[in-house]
Amino acid sequence: MNNQPIKIIVIFYILAMLFSSIFFFGGMALELSRRFVFNLAMWGPGFAALVVSFVFYKSIKGLGWRWGKTRYQLLGLALPFVFCLVTYNFIWFTNLGSFEPIPGLSLWMIIAGLLAWIIPVLGEEIGWRGFLVPELAKVTSFVWVGIISGLMWATWHLAPILMAGYDQGAPLWYTIPMFYAVITLSSIPMAWLRLKSGSIWTAVLWHSANNYFVQSFFDKMTVDTGITHYLRGEFGIITVISVGALAIIFYRKRNELSVTS
Repeated sequence: MNNQPIKIIVIFYILAMLFSSIFFFGGMALELSRRFVFNLAMWGPGFAALVVSFVFYKSIKGLGWRWGKTRYQLLGLALPFVFCLVTYNFIWFTNLGSFEPIPGLSLWMIIAGLLAWIIPVLGEEIGWRGFLVPELAKVTSFVWVGIISGLMWATWHLAPILMAGYDQGAPLWYTIPMFYAVITLSSIPMAWLRLKSGSIWTAVLWHSANNYFVQSFFDKMTVDTGITHYLRGEFGIITVISVGALAIIFYRKRNELSVTS
């Protein structure tokens, strides 16, 4: 096994954690708004990827800047909406959460909400899917690329979960395993799209759509009836099931990649 990519991945992850910690804890110490601090910390992985790419490869061309085929970009944008639609419709129709429409919702509001996530999400995705996924693909199979990148991505979120209220109100013994499951399962189709398209923008669109549709769209239309926060969003068991089904579909498509098994 070539140990050089493993060494580079370790250095990248240390730097990602370091940069994000500086942004996160510095912003918290300065009492900046939570949203601004989170958005700033999201650029930690991006800066780490840029630094490591310059140092080891003398270039950032390998981060997947090209657009690629539009059908993969559309999949990246649409699939988070699909699994959210399945998750939240199940909750509404079973009365496990009440539906309440957003007043004055329009297409332009949805587009603006999606676009607002592009810049902070780009910081993360330069790191996770731009750099980490192709680097992992040099040393392991597709399914492990998805799982390892997902576990690393989920672990990166622990500070805001433990220290800044990034959760949905369920106890930590439940929140953390559910979050790890959602993020790791999501990382399988995200890795597939990145490797198949050669483009970071599939992940940027997926991540932006996920954040918008979960946090600002479906969650806003869902009234908690007592156990709803155990079921929905990035910390809910119903989301785990719907994203898990999607992960199985893309696992079965692994033979379409040069990295398989």
